[in-house]
Amino acid sequence: MTVMKKVKRLLGIIVLLVPFVLFSQNETDSLLYQLRASKNDTNKVILLNKLARLSAFSEPVKSIGYAQKADSLATFLHYSSGIITAQRYLARTANILGKTDLAFKHLEQALQLARKTKNKYGEGATLNDLGSVHEESGELGKALDNYYEALRLFEQTGNEYGVGIVKLSIAKVGSKQGDYKNELKLAQEAKEIFQRLGDRGSESVALLVSATAYKDMEQHTLASLTYLQALQIADELGNIERKSEALNGLGTVYQEMEQFDKAISYYKQSLAIDDSIGNLSNVAISYANLGGVYYLTNNKRESKYYFDKARALAQETGDLYNLMSIMLNSSRVYYTNGDFVMAYEYRNQYDQLRDSLYSEKKNEQLIRIRELYETEKKIQEIARLKSESEAIRAKAALNRTLLFAFIGLLLLVLVSIFFYLKHRKTREQQKRIELEQKALRSQMNPHFIFNCLNSIQRMFIEGNYDLANEYMGDFGSLLRTILENSGKPSISLKDELDTLKLYLDLEIMRMGGTISYTFDIDPDLDLQNNFVPPLIIQPFVENAIWHGILPKGEKGRIEINLKKHSARLLHCTITDDGIGIEQSKKQKRSGIHTSKGMKITEERLGLLNAVSAAELPSGGTKITLIIPLNK
Repeated sequence: MTVMKKVKRLLGIIVLLVPFVLFSQNETDSLLYQLRASKNDTNKVILLNKLARLSAFSEPVKSIGYAQKADSLATFLHYSSGIITAQRYLARTANILGKTDLAFKHLEQALQLARKTKNKYGEGATLNDLGSVHEESGELGKALDNYYEALRLFEQTGNEYGVGIVKLSIAKVGSKQGDYKNELKLAQEAKEIFQRLGDRGSESVALLVSATAYKDMEQHTLASLTYLQALQIADELGNIERKSEALNGLGTVYQEMEQFDKAISYYKQSLAIDDSIGNLSNVAISYANLGGVYYLTNNKRESKYYFDKARALAQETGDLYNLMSIMLNSSRVYYTNGDFVMAYEYRNQYDQLRDSLYSEKKNEQLIRIRELYETEKKIQEIARLKSESEAIRAKAALNRTLLFAFIGLLLLVLVSIFFYLKHRKTREQQKRIELEQKALRSQMNPHFIFNCLNSIQRMFIEGNYDLANEYMGDFGSLLRTILENSGKPSISLKDELDTLKLYLDLEIMRMGGTISYTFDIDPDLDLQNNFVPPLIIQPFVENAIWHGILPKGEKGRIEINLKKHSARLLHCTITDDGIGIEQSKKQKRSGIHTSKGMKITEERLGLLNAVSAAELPSGGTKITLIIPLNK
């Protein structure tokens, strides 16, 4: 997954706490005018809270001032609902400014008051806010606990708006976990709720979540259309924040479609909007997206410039998920630029962030260590309170105890670290070995070998000795080539194509000419001096024959196209006129068939989104590979 996939973090801002409604200067001016004419009553509290909400991103200091005034007046009036709302908006602004602990403090106060006064809407909204802050902090388990508690509460009280908002929050977590189908389902359910309520602003939020789910499922046409719907609503309502998010989403779609100029244009439009309103989290995301697209276009200088800016802003805002992705891609950029020290440093920081965000056991271990530290402090404090005569003996005994405890603890920590590192290294080595074994197995389907041997046997039985000898010679040459190349990390593109042609000729001979093939190779491509992983294309050609052409029951054709994607990348397509993906699904009990070589190929290539498949309108399938050259 590339940096652009972090556009889902935009939706973290969209449904952060309870989502923002329309941002409008006209609305702000109108509220200020009403505020000047208002008395010190509950209506003034409501006006102050609305102003706090509207200015949260653009003017956070003013937002805090409005919310504090609302809280003070609501406390004086004993207006509990106004206090709860003010505390939630104070938490919102604190979280935007990266003050997570303060955000939790305000939300706990709001939750306690909501439960004390039996304010069900305030309780549900605050629980949703707590879930969002936990999610921003990488605590997805706690976030989901809060979200589902809020959802049950809103369902029990029949609050449709609250149900829609929480479903978007849960969809956001599904996006982080890769559950895009559930993300889309929840977003569409929320959209239907907001359409019934006539809430166009919240409907645009649901459209943005749906569009991101479509994009992550590589349904680019649906994704772009849905982003355009959200953009149209944002323009109608004058909501520049939603407009920025829709523009950024369109940029990610065009980036995945390799229309990089359009992607850059949309990213820069989004960046200009977020920069103008001071939305630092979204600015960091736009920087990261620009860094990603310049990296793909081999513009090293621009890529490094935007990733450096994105990393600094993400660290400032405490956006851990975006920061983790930026660290990974920064490592790749510095590696490409030849700065291996910085590449290693950022890769190490990425690993630490990843372990921190996805290891609950590690978090529990840190809590136990902190509790042990607090216990030791209390023991030391008790020892200091003892009488002077006993203190000398007690201190000596305590020092010995602490020394032994410290030595034991130090040894335990060192041993734990040693075994952890050893286990991790062993696990990585095992994974690498398994991948190599899988790659070797996937390079030649056992059924192909058995079928070839059966064909040779049949030729001898039928008396076609010359053909059998020729077939057996070619088959032996193919096996020898595979065994020779399997131990090499890369071979020349010429050797790869020669092997592939030998494989295809064997299949044509065995199947009686029911298939044909053509190669379309870029004349500027140096086949002898460009190197690729061995047998990287063959599994997809084999898949085209067995799952595309043969089920068709008539003669089929395979076209292999090779051209340079960039200085270091090869663009390869394998197109067949077989039965296509959808028909292939229907012919299999298990549903979607995935060649065991396809999944391994992505791991062998070491690139994100290196393999994609598409059904052709005229029938058949097109596989696209992005292959690193001379890796």
